Amino acid sequence: GSGAVFVCDERACMLDMALNAVRFFRNESCGKCVPCRVGSAKLTELLAAWSRGEHGPSDDALLDDLNHALRLTSICGLGQVVPAPIQSVLMHFRAEVDAHIAGGTCPAGVCATVTVTTPRAARGDGAPQASGGIKLTIDGREVEVPRGTTIFDAARLNNIPIPTLCHQQHQTPVGVCRVCVVDVGARVYAASCIRECDPGMTVKTDVPGVQKARAALVELLMADHPAPCIRQQNSGDCELETLAAELEVLEPRYPRRLSPRGRDDSSLSIAVD
Repeated sequence: GSGAVFVCDERACMLDMALNAVRFFRNESCGKCVPCRVGSAKLTELLAAWSRGEHGPSDDALLDDLNHALRLTSICGLGQVVPAPIQSVLMHFRAEVDAHIAGGTCPAGVCATVTVTTPRAARGDGAPQASGGIKLTIDGREVEVPRGTTIFDAARLNNIPIPTLCHQQHQTPVGVCRVCVVDVGARVYAASCIRECDPGMTVKTDVPGVQKARAALVELLMADHPAPCIRQQNSGDCELETLAAELEVLEPRYPRRLSPRGRDDSSLSIAVD
């Protein structure tokens, strides 16, 4: 886990405190998983806009979706605790936040821009190689699979779809995109491509909370994705854009981050944009 205690007096701006804490977590992120790497950056941008008195009509819903995804799909405790500072501030100092986003004022006079799991080992062909079967329930259906089978493979073998972006068959799964998360009744959602099945486990792949988290993750990825991308234009099979359409993520609510380098066509075979 991860946590922190801040001690300050009445001269501190609580929104600014939350922004600095989230910015710290963003800088400390290892960048391995999507929710922490992208989500912490987007949350920093959102709170920075609030500190400037800029608040969009969909910001509250956006913050709720972002908090949900970070808490339940980040790999480690650092990513899971990223939303905690602003959640605590909104719980105890809501009036101070409202002064920024509704009144355009910083009560403390601080904000100058407003008026004062361990992956399984590689198995060659990707098929489980273990003796003895175990029983579990996936979406209300009892299934039996060899011991050592991941939830993703167990679902696939029983024609239960679970979306994924970073996992390819015949390769060792790494669980970084987090799109394949499922509810196993634990404190956080589990990445099904690396979580092995346990006897008697109950897995839910499409409950509202899981769908909400997946949509939030895909929206984070789409925020900096040039849609339609070259692949989508040429062949119409961009996996990210296909998944975004399935989850009805039509237009990301996050501002796009433009690359200062522009387009690089110096290679004969690779175009970097």
